[in-house]
Amino acid sequence: MTLPCGHTFNPTALAVHFLHQHMRCPVCRAGHDGVMRLECVPADVRDVFRKKLRSMRECHDPPVGLLYAVNVSDVEQDLLLTVEVSEREDKFAAIAQTRIYRAGPSIGTSFNAYNTQRSFSRLLGTFLGRHTAGSVEFLRVRLTHPLFELPLYSAPTALADLTSAHTFVITQHNECIARLHYTPHQHEYGLHVHTSTIVETCLARIQQALTYHLHFPV
Repeated sequence: MTLPCGHTFNPTALAVHFLHQHMRCPVCRAGHDGVMRLECVPADVRDVFRKKLRSMRECHDPPVGLLYAVNVSDVEQDLLLTVEVSEREDKFAAIAQTRIYRAGPSIGTSFNAYNTQRSFSRLLGTFLGRHTAGSVEFLRVRLTHPLFELPLYSAPTALADLTSAHTFVITQHNECIARLHYTPHQHEYGLHVHTSTIVETCLARIQQALTYHLHFPV
């Protein structure tokens, strides 16, 4: 079953999720906070779902698939930032990649500053140094993590537009979750990531996997 947000799930797993927790997508959280009513389930399988829900609610242990804590540094260490280039606005190829590291302590649930590897700056600076401002290449930035369903991208930017400070904005569902500020002539980078959103995205994927493998079949 595919939700309006585009994510696809096993229908039975999705129904239990809606009945037991909320009617939001387990991956991106799009949807409603309300819980689905049992009467919305087809009558011929309603008793099966009722028994399943009762067993989940009566369990003294925390429901399998609900995670109460996560080590943020474990999530951060698998984040990869990649710069890609193309002669057109498609068929991009990577030219520089880096792991990212927290530049300092968390400043809350909003954006936090991150550093990149030195080799990343050197590779990107060398590439840009070989190309003139009139080149037709496009650049974009990609953020990946093993728990992301798909990589997250910034919009393609013409290389000719990098004549002054430029900010690559990486979005998820039209919301900014990372910004890479680049000053071409000085080869300086300023990376800020919305850490809590990244962690929540990874948690949702873990919960989805646990629910599917440990709660089913009903």
